[in-house]
Amino acid sequence: MSHDSNQCKNCTHVSNYGLEQTLDEIDFEKSIFNACVYGDLEKVKQFVQQKGYSIINSQDKNGYTCLHYSARNNHFEICKYLLENGADVTLKTNSCKSTALHRAAFIGNYKIVKLLLSYNSSPIEQDCDGKTPVHKCLEQFLIRKEQKYLDSLKIMVNKKPEVINIKAFSNNKSPLEMYPELKNIIDE
Repeated sequence: MSHDSNQCKNCTHVSNYGLEQTLDEIDFEKSIFNACVYGDLEKVKQFVQQKGYSIINSQDKNGYTCLHYSARNNHFEICKYLLENGADVTLKTNSCKSTALHRAAFIGNYKIVKLLLSYNSSPIEQDCDGKTPVHKCLEQFLIRKEQKYLDSLKIMVNKKPEVINIKAFSNNKSPLEMYPELKNIIDE
């Protein structure tokens, strides 16, 4: 029986588009980064045990580390484990040069911000737009008006009070210019 090429012209074929994954996605799912995203501390520990402590500071193709992923996804215990085992708080992403503190500040996780600061993460470090973690946190506070952002701002500003005067490249504004009340949260 010959097949007419026009026979299925209007047929609907079953597609598996939703099931397709790239090799990068499959690799990510099997990685320590995925365990950090989803908060699987035991899996993170297994990776470290199998691959060694250097895996803690490995970066994915975008420059994100385990600490970046854990900080931006609110996984305090994983952040703590990583820091206790040598995570480098100074590592930055490739494109925007964000630190883990930028990520934690952006989501307003006071506990992680405080933890990162205790390991000498710098609230005056600027990303590719010239924004410090304080800028990132303040932008979210001005939108959301949630206390967690104010708490995070307070601890960062009190760690390095000069941060309130650092201007971002993108808008040429300092945190103090964005929110003059910021000067009121500095401890005397």
